[in-house]
Amino acid sequence: MQPAFSTGTERREGEVWVVRVTGELDMATAPRLQATFDEVLASAPTNVLLDLQQLDFLDSTGITVLVRTRRQLEEQGAHLTIDGLSAAAAKVLEVAGVLDSLQHPR
Repeated sequence: MQPAFSTGTERREGEVWVVRVTGELDMATAPRLQATFDEVLASAPTNVLLDLQQLDFLDSTGITVLVRTRRQLEEQGAHLTIDGLSAAAAKVLEVAGVLDSLQHPR
């Protein structure tokens, strides 16, 4: 049995946030991650570190949330950067062609 989906946030020094995602990120759970990102975006962060070390599954809906959030942060002059990555998530993000853009701020 796969672990339940969850997100968690931690505010670090200044306006830096860490968002941790656990379990399966898919069509059913992507709105919950979007709600987490919306809360973080409302605080006007300078950087969001994304911890996907415990992410077991990722589909296109989850990728859309990640890419959309990265763009929203860039519009605010902030960055979304992957700070931890499971092998499963890395493979999907690489095949989708977005891994590099999420690992390195533009």
